[in-house]
Amino acid sequence: MNEEALTVKNERFIIPVSILIGILMGSGLSWLSIYSSSMEVLAFSLGLLLLALSFYKPLWGLLILIGFFLAPGLFNTPEVTPLETFWGVLFAAGFSGALVRAFFEKRKLLLLLREESFLWGALFFLLWGAISLLVSFREGEKLIWWLRKYVDFVGYFLIFWVVWCISEKKGSWIKILLSLFFFVGVVKGIQQLIWYYFHFQEAITGNDFQLLRRGAYAQFFGLPGSILAICFYLHSKMRKEKIFYGILVLFFLLLLGLSFTRGLWLGFGISLLVLLIGFKGFRAGVAKVLASFLLFLGAILGGTFFFQREDVIYLFHWMRVRLFSSFRLQFDVSLLDRLAEWESLWTLSWQRPFLGHGMGHGFTFYSVNPWSWVEEGGIGRVTIRYSHNLYLYLFYTLGMVGLFLFLFMIFGVLKTTRKIWNETEDSFAKAYCAAFFSICIGFLVTAITCPIYMAKTNSVLIGLLMGIVAVLNRKILVGEKRG
Repeated sequence: MNEEALTVKNERFIIPVSILIGILMGSGLSWLSIYSSSMEVLAFSLGLLLLALSFYKPLWGLLILIGFFLAPGLFNTPEVTPLETFWGVLFAAGFSGALVRAFFEKRKLLLLLREESFLWGALFFLLWGAISLLVSFREGEKLIWWLRKYVDFVGYFLIFWVVWCISEKKGSWIKILLSLFFFVGVVKGIQQLIWYYFHFQEAITGNDFQLLRRGAYAQFFGLPGSILAICFYLHSKMRKEKIFYGILVLFFLLLLGLSFTRGLWLGFGISLLVLLIGFKGFRAGVAKVLASFLLFLGAILGGTFFFQREDVIYLFHWMRVRLFSSFRLQFDVSLLDRLAEWESLWTLSWQRPFLGHGMGHGFTFYSVNPWSWVEEGGIGRVTIRYSHNLYLYLFYTLGMVGLFLFLFMIFGVLKTTRKIWNETEDSFAKAYCAAFFSICIGFLVTAITCPIYMAKTNSVLIGLLMGIVAVLNRKILVGEKRG
């Protein structure tokens, strides 16, 4: 066995080891964040360790961070804990190690703007957010909670980390990273289904379906996981692969349905339309996949209805309520509350339209939702630090400049994925780019009512998927230059 083959074999062996280390780190810090008031020393020590490890092997550091997300109970706490900020510290340490390594090896960090426009867009957006964070710091504010404001977007640094880790490796590493995305989604999804199992009767008794939306917070995976699985199912040639992706399609569609999140349902519908209209090769296949899913779902529900009739009726009742409440504004407190939130945010945004009020800056509005009054401890007036409308949130906090840079990054991704689809003959790249193009469009619609592109976990997972697009793009550019 030659040295190169041995190195690849050793690197693949390190995958489960690195992920296990990440799980142990996440579990330990998760426990300490709840039961211990002082975890700073441990978190920063682990940060230094990850910094050194990422410098030695950037890919190992990346795998540890992926394993970090698999820790049971991670981020699943009733209140914001210091863990969310220390997660940002660990991420920054690992990213810094990978960056120093890239400088040390004199790698090409960024290509020309016209070749990698969305990477430049991501860089400018993250820098603008950092500048906004510095400007928005207020005297008397705790440093740890001030830094927390940036963690919602820190995951987009993963785009660069992925490129520097695997851009010069064999194409199999792209598939490995995508497999890890599916793996995280399946693990979190199973945790979510276990939560449903143990709390379903409680939700029925209390007539509180919102209880079912807690747990592992795996709702995010329903949309991208199902679209990716559908595209790879249709492009697979081997029977084993078709069975594998078919199971993933069923699993993630189940998660999507049980998410009770109307924004994700709408985004999924938009993504499907994009696949059907924008990519002709998927039209017949998508219809067959959805028909098969409906038949399979009907068979399962029929069997379940025979044994658990009341539970199935309750489940369908709440899904119907969530779906059709969007068309009955006068009866949907949640929608009315968001409209009131957006109206206040729109007015406040125009006080500083170009530069914004600063990342994480809170605002107060008159809430029509009684549950918000209970949480706030008062009546009517509610103060929050985020908005359900991502575009208004960016406009308010980062101004027109920040909103433009974010959209520049996203539309750069759309342009790149479409370019790869048109130019490549690789079936994997075609399937991936068609899927991610559709997912991004769906997310752009979902972001109107749900800030899907931000938050500590979402930005990391989206950053991982964007990083794969960047690697595919570089491989095409390198091939063009060699040709």
